Formats: sequence, C-alpha cells, structure tokens
Amino acid sequence: MVNPASILCVVLLGIPGVGLRQDSSPAARPPGRTTSPQETPTNGEVALSVFPDIRRLPLDEKLIDGLVRSSRVRRIVISLLSDGEVPFSSSKLPFAQMSVYRDRPAQISALIEAAHRRGIAVYGYADLVRWGAPGVVEGGVLTAHPEWCERVPGGGYGLLTQGRYVSLFHPEARRVLGDFFQEVYARYPDLDGFVLSLRYPTEYLCGFSPASRQAMIRGVQIDPEDLLVGPNDFTQDILTELARWRFATAREFLKSVMVRAFDRPTRRIALAGDPEIYRSPLKTRSRSLNDWLSWTDLPGVKEVIFFPKAASASPKPQTFSYARTLLQKSGNAVTATGAIRWTDSAKLTGTALTGYVPAGMDTLVEISRPGDLIRLP
Repeated sequence: MVNPASILCVVLLGIPGVGLRQDSSPAARPPGRTTSPQETPTNGEVALSVFPDIRRLPLDEKLIDGLVRSSRVRRIVISLLSDGEVPFSSSKLPFAQMSVYRDRPAQISALIEAAHRRGIAVYGYADLVRWGAPGVVEGGVLTAHPEWCERVPGGGYGLLTQGRYVSLFHPEARRVLGDFFQEVYARYPDLDGFVLSLRYPTEYLCGFSPASRQAMIRGVQIDPEDLLVGPNDFTQDILTELARWRFATAREFLKSVMVRAFDRPTRRIALAGDPEIYRSPLKTRSRSLNDWLSWTDLPGVKEVIFFPKAASASPKPQTFSYARTLLQKSGNAVTATGAIRWTDSAKLTGTALTGYVPAGMDTLVEISRPGDLIRLP
C-alpha cells in the first residue's frame, strides 16, 4: 500500500515524477520639500501609483518629468534591489550596479526631489530573496557566493526561468539586507517608504541548501533529504508542522529585516502579496512563503500591494476581490492596492482602472514603455 504521507512529501517538495491605510501622523518634511506627499486623494478618487521599470526606462530628465507631471499620480515606486542589482555603486554591498545607472549616479535623488516638489511620495522596491535574474546562468551575487543560494531537490537551482534565490536561512542574507537598507537611507534620506517582496517559486520547494537543511534539522528535527526517500514514516501532521515552521521562519526573517527597513515612524512599509495565495493548497503556500496576511501586524506595515503572477498581465477584478476582502476581515488597519501592467486597453476613471481592478481599490501601474507615460492622466 502506498503511504499517503509519502505522496504528500512528493507534492510538498515538488519533485518531478515522484499567507494603505495612511498613517494618521503627519509626515515629516525633509529640507527642500515644498509639499508633503499625499498618497490618498481627498476627492474620493482612487490613489494611483506608478512603478516604472527603471532598467528598460532609464531615469533621465524627460522620464522624471513624465512621471511627476500627472495630476493623478500620488506615488512613484522605483526598484532599489531587483534580481540582485541596485542602481548605485557600493563598495559595501555585494550587489552589482544596474548597468544603465553607471553614468547616472544622481538620478534617483533627482526623482525624489522632483516628486516631492509636486507632493508625490517615492517608495523603494526591494526583492528580498530573488537575487538572480531569470534566464541568467552566470554572474551576480549568487555566482560569487554560491553558498548563499537556495537549492531544490537534487542540489540544483531550480528552473532557469524563475531566477535564483538566496536562502533566508543563511546568516549572510540578513546581514547583507541590513547593510542594504542602511546604505539606501544614507543615500536617499527623503525616501518615503519601501515595498518589500518575499516570494519563492511555487513550482518546487527551495529548501535544500546546507543552511536550510541545518535550520530544518534544528527546528523540526527533519532533514529534507529524508523526505525524498519513500515510503517513509512521516505523517501528514509532521509535514503540516514542517509547513507551519517554514511560515514562522519566514515571518521571523522578515521581522528582522524590517528593523532596518522601518527605521523611523514617518516611513511606511508596503508588502508585495500574491492575491491568490490563500486560495492555493498548503503545498503551494509552503513553497512560496508569501504569507502576507500574517505579516500585516508587523511595525510600519500600512499596505499590501497585490502583484498577480507574472503571466497575468491583464488580471480581472475578481483576482483582487478575495484578497482585499480577506484583508478587510482580518481587522488590521492595512489597505489594499491592486497592481497591473499597463496595456493599451487600460482606461483610468475616477474610481477604477476599468476592467482590471475593483471599483474603489487603489491601483499601482507597472510601466515599461515610453508610450505608457503619455497615457497617464
């Protein structure tokens, strides 16, 4: 007879074949700011945020002017840590500098200054765990430090199309991220907040690096390598306990990182969330670790921005409705924002981005083409 727990092991591990409300306190005005960022419109319209792909659309005077001229934009989000790259040169951090910014060292500061003059908030975006770009085999921080890299069953890195991920169990991950936030705030002290993403692939379990295996043995007295051997005596209760331990560890990791990210009361933190993760099986949630609902009580968290899977360029309102309702029922004073990629058919009205985000829900628009700026209201 096939042991049901053995089947669950295979499913859980993903082996082939075998989880904004605005701060009521007034934001401090940094020197030179003429108006305080107003992220929530006062006329009942939804708040519009813009998230430009600053690697495809390098920041220059024209782009900055295009981003801040819109009468509807309340916030601009810019990538300060994406795929293990940052837009500035640093001797302290192991991250490479985005190549398009090697000749543009002051452009981030210029954007923040221009946005603040128009009363627009500026947030940084940081992917806390994906430190290798999809499709890139060699190069970057995880090639230089392979011991930091998370592994999948068999010792590999997973699908090349998913990128490479740092192990949140490796102590260097926390140290490097702490240094990252310290340097960012030293360079950009007027930054209004951060969007933080902690999200692993759902297709397989990233948890077989030496650091992860040692942490699991200490935490739940199970070596994940033993889960590969079947049939075995691991019960469903034990495997459920393993999933819960992974969720708790991810929360503790994020909490430790946020000590640096939320360095003063006037900064705001937004979480990047998968809007459909809580409609997914336990195996999917345990792989992803994007347990955003359990993180909303952490200090500084004011918002969850729901980013659908990359393949869903044109989500429907129902994609976000369940997650927003769940967030509202949780009782936490945190608001919901729906993220979409700008398309030619997108039409922004006073209360919604027609056909994509539910009416009355704040919206973040990801743009990657120069023409997208022309259509901003």
